[in-house]
Amino acid sequence: MQHIERNSALKIRLFVLILVLVIQIGANAEGAGAVSYASVEKLFLKGDYARAAKGAEEFIESSSASRREKEEAGYIKALSLLKTGRFKDARDSFKQFLSKYPKSKRAFDIEIGIGDTYLLEGDVDKAAKIYQDILARYPNDRNIVIVHHRLGDCHKRIGSNEKTMEYFSIQVGSFKNRRNAERYAAKLSGEGFDSFVETPAASGDELYRVKIGRYQSREEARDLESKLKERGYSTKICP
Repeated sequence: MQHIERNSALKIRLFVLILVLVIQIGANAEGAGAVSYASVEKLFLKGDYARAAKGAEEFIESSSASRREKEEAGYIKALSLLKTGRFKDARDSFKQFLSKYPKSKRAFDIEIGIGDTYLLEGDVDKAAKIYQDILARYPNDRNIVIVHHRLGDCHKRIGSNEKTMEYFSIQVGSFKNRRNAERYAAKLSGEGFDSFVETPAASGDELYRVKIGRYQSREEARDLESKLKERGYSTKICP
């Protein structure tokens, strides 16, 4: 009888051990297949926006991700949806981002993105109102010239050319990686230049352009361009 009980106890312990091993193997397999922020960013930079949006959503739901990485992934998700033409989904994603991260350093770009979703849908009036609101609330943002360009595009589309305000800036670099562009712009700011990063155009351009200055005439921009060339910078005046 005791022999039978010992065998039963041994079988129970063996069963528990096997069960624990199976759970651990499953957990390890799940961890190995988990989406990382680096992989999401890589997909976005490669232009694989559909997979980037899906990967970003999976990453955001991961409990192991940090708040900062989730925030950046949320930005990538919304931009990726915009790039794939899912404008309503992109708009919802942008709004969810603002609701969750109202003080994010991406707030300015996110609000431009919301305006872009309406512009690309053809609702120019709605887009123009959003851009005007951004101008009123972020008058001193270093990238405010981007909003002037977007608003100018709206006025052109509805035939109000007299309201169009054109600005000229000097492009000194372009990057596929946003962080590299931001580092370069910070370096230029440290040298005393009014630099900013222009995010990829909603039309599908994948480059982050580093620009300097906001001038209302090409002649004014040429003065700075000459100084930049003397310092060895590659330049291009852009409206």
